[in-house]
Amino acid sequence: MRVKDLFGVTGLGLRLLTDVAGLDRTIRHVYTTDLPDPSRYLTPDVLVLTGLMWCRAPGDADRFAAALDRAGVAALGAGEAMGDVPAEVIRACARHGIPLIAVPAETSFAAVTEEVSRQLGGDRATAMTRVLGRRRLLLSAVAEGAGLDAMFRLMSRELGVGCWLLTGLGRVVGGTSPSLPGPLALKLACEYLKADMLPAAAEVSGPEAAGGWYSLFGVGGEPRITSWFLACAGREQDWPHELRESVAELAADVALERARLAAARAGDQKLAEAIVGMLGSGGEGAAPACSVPSGSACSARCSPTTTGTGASCCRRCGSSWPARGPGTGARRRCTYTSTRCGTGSGGLRS
Repeated sequence: MRVKDLFGVTGLGLRLLTDVAGLDRTIRHVYTTDLPDPSRYLTPDVLVLTGLMWCRAPGDADRFAAALDRAGVAALGAGEAMGDVPAEVIRACARHGIPLIAVPAETSFAAVTEEVSRQLGGDRATAMTRVLGRRRLLLSAVAEGAGLDAMFRLMSRELGVGCWLLTGLGRVVGGTSPSLPGPLALKLACEYLKADMLPAAAEVSGPEAAGGWYSLFGVGGEPRITSWFLACAGREQDWPHELRESVAELAADVALERARLAAARAGDQKLAEAIVGMLGSGGEGAAPACSVPSGSACSARCSPTTTGTGASCCRRCGSSWPARGPGTGARRRCTYTSTRCGTGSGGLRS
């Protein structure tokens, strides 16, 4: 809900006492007070309603307006039950850029609060519907194995802010917009590594318009130096609730996709090791690991086989002996020199 929406509500009779600047500010909740300095109770984007009981001496209006300005309130609604809004209050609000709304005596603060709550309730329901829609789109993309590029293309239409995926060392993995400049990516990685807690907002300098505020979201639960993170333009504290929810969902789905990629790489590595082992064993079944150091003689006995001439020879070292005579058929010491085994990884049998 925006400040200007209040003037379209029939029956409230609200009037604007300052200029139109600030009418596009967002209202997220309502707070009623007559404290001279309500600073500790104020939050950004709040509509403050007051009966002006605190306005008794010169300077009171300026102190009150300054407190509202520091808190970033949306607007001030001043009740006219005790008379017209003092000129001093109007001047103070104009000086600090705070929209001032006159609430007529016949309109209670409860009626204003109820109307704001009603509109905010509808806005939140609509926002939640949009968040759930984005969540379904992301989950469908992950389930179909669409990949990171497709996920970011999908979210670039939904988020409305630039968002990039980086490693803890500053390498850009993907994003919704053209890649970040290298120096800016490194600065964001430094801010991510030194942040006390996440998500964190960091203001960094960059070339031309690339610098400014960025919000950093962790991806997964790994140590930061080896993990990924999302860097989104703007301060997440200033975002609407639905945008924060959507970015958090994107970070969770990116973590799932990264885990899937890691599992696939681990499976490919095991398959490659098995293939290398098979090739090393000459295509036969997996051979037991050889303990003979590379380049040294094998201590196994010769494994005789019969040639076409009736003589015997070793299938490993090639040593041969006559078909008849002393030692015929005896298994001699093998002189094969191991050059491809000795690693214990299933190479040639010695």
